[in-house]
Amino acid sequence: MNGTNYRQRLSVGLSLMLTLLCGADFADAAIQCYECHGSRNPLDYRPVDASYRNVTTGGFVGNHRAHVAITTDFSECPRCHPGSAAFSSSHRDGMIKVSANINGSPLQALYRNSTSAFPQTSAPSPGTCSSVNCHFERTTQTWGGPLLTYPGGCNACHGAPPAGGETGAAGSHVKHDAYYSGAGNCKKCHADHITFYHATSAGRDLVVIPRNPADLPEGYYTGTLGNYLPSQAKTFGSCVNTYCHSNGTSPATGAAPAGTSRQWGATGSCNACHGFPPVYASGSPKENSHRAPEHSQFKCNKCHATTTSNGTTVTNPALHANAVYDVSPSPAGLFSYTYAPTGGTCGSVGCHFDSSDRIWGARLTCDYCHDAPPYTPAHLRHYGGTVADSGYGDTRITQDFSTNATAYVLNCGNCHPMDIAKHRNGNVDVELYNPLAPAGSLKALNPPSAGYTPGVDLFFDNKGYSYTKGSCANVYCHSYNDWTTPGGVPQSTNPSYLPPNLVTTRYYRTVTWEGPHLGCSGCHANPPRTSAPANDGGAGNSHSWIDEYGYESFHNYNMGFDPVSCSYCHNDTVRGLNSWTHDEMWVATLSEVPIYNYARHVNGLADVAFDRVNTFPFTTPYSLANAAYDPATKTCSNISCHRGQTSVIWGTPYRWYYDPYECNRCHTY
Repeated sequence: MNGTNYRQRLSVGLSLMLTLLCGADFADAAIQCYECHGSRNPLDYRPVDASYRNVTTGGFVGNHRAHVAITTDFSECPRCHPGSAAFSSSHRDGMIKVSANINGSPLQALYRNSTSAFPQTSAPSPGTCSSVNCHFERTTQTWGGPLLTYPGGCNACHGAPPAGGETGAAGSHVKHDAYYSGAGNCKKCHADHITFYHATSAGRDLVVIPRNPADLPEGYYTGTLGNYLPSQAKTFGSCVNTYCHSNGTSPATGAAPAGTSRQWGATGSCNACHGFPPVYASGSPKENSHRAPEHSQFKCNKCHATTTSNGTTVTNPALHANAVYDVSPSPAGLFSYTYAPTGGTCGSVGCHFDSSDRIWGARLTCDYCHDAPPYTPAHLRHYGGTVADSGYGDTRITQDFSTNATAYVLNCGNCHPMDIAKHRNGNVDVELYNPLAPAGSLKALNPPSAGYTPGVDLFFDNKGYSYTKGSCANVYCHSYNDWTTPGGVPQSTNPSYLPPNLVTTRYYRTVTWEGPHLGCSGCHANPPRTSAPANDGGAGNSHSWIDEYGYESFHNYNMGFDPVSCSYCHNDTVRGLNSWTHDEMWVATLSEVPIYNYARHVNGLADVAFDRVNTFPFTTPYSLANAAYDPATKTCSNISCHRGQTSVIWGTPYRWYYDPYECNRCHTY
């Protein structure tokens, strides 16, 4: 009985062996990949990873499950194992086949630097992959080694952030990492990866979706997205309509201004986004006082000290491009700030005159801090314009504001610096010469020696500002010309000319601020006068000449009749008739007359305008209705009182004792 059972068992065993050996085709058709190196529950085709050949689980050394997401088919296998999508159980030949270019990388990507299959063994010697695109073309960690972890493992492939070379195109990554540091902030522009499965999709385009500070998608990127590997040529595009490169008004509106654009990889200063200082139009959408003269002299750290400590570079990126107006004064306590979408309010502003509150965007006029002009007698004498016309650094004068003015309007820049940075700097700066003064301005007419000497005693205006009654020297507006003829002037038959040895010299009066009122003779004489022997024949100046005998000639003598009043030839400047007195030599001194039109006085010009209405007395009244003057040649024409001349050059020599050549120049007997 026992023998019979033994023979029966042997027969069954042999039959089973033959079935297994001879029924190979049936076995090939039935077995699945996961039955050898995957798992049944849950169903997973990926090989089981282990640190050794585990016959219980089927696991072996590798990192398959870190490279491929859970899958119920073998579609991902051919990335590394060629032909594996069509494998049957017959591939079990004891050799492991690896692609000659893993994952179809742009560079040839190899495992263990080999294209040949290698034997399967229970004690493998794992290698590395090189130039494979899913590891950013860098040499990988050893196969089967510890897995990369987030975020420390990010820089095992590309840089964290990319910084050029094998780490990936630098572009603007490093700059942005200073603002949004760490791998957790890559999501500002890319998909939020906290695992490494994104590497398995190497070869597809990058995902670039810019986000605003509220972490909401905003704007877009214009560049090519498939050329990110180190071996590929790079062409950067631009980020468009993004908050972080806008003009700074977004916190007020909640949206980036349309048209904002910045090229990736480009370098730039503060001007590249919001200007330095910001230049957005005031009121569009928020007020802008950055470029107000009283603010533009300061650097950014005056009001944003915690963002920029030096005023020119961002020293705390966390407080920049963060959707908040970080206002912090330097020095601390200089003012407070209350936010409002339109710009906000600065409170207790120490850098303003009265330390009161200021609404951002409100334009302060010059009379807000001090009066405009300061309420002192001398200021009022020099400036009779409106507050709106006043301006620090402005060198305009009366004629620039009106053709007919009842007061001088000599703007601030004529006596104070033209540089706005010197305004509200704690000093009362007086600047009477500046080589950059506009051509034709009064300041441009001053010599380099023009200057102001402060007085000793302090005085105070209505607003409490101190000043002294110093003195101005070598300034054009308190000067006059004198004419000399070294060596004399010989007689000439030329009826109208200026001698070649005529020398014109400008002399300057030193005047005291708030000194006595200066009349006509306070600057030039009344009338302007030359004398022998320094000047021969009144050359250069036909107002008045005193000859070597002490007698007077020219217009102020008027052949013994009434002196010719200033108003007859300067009718746009003065209108009143002069009175006069004579000395024992019958030399006339004219009285003061009021300025009729200040736009025609102290303007850098010799304004000649004849009185075409009134006649002046001589043997018979003379009219100047048809008279004309050419300032280029200093020639008067159609002058009725010059009975023998149709035109005459102002300053032509005239000596009564040279007869007939000079005595008859104006008239004939």
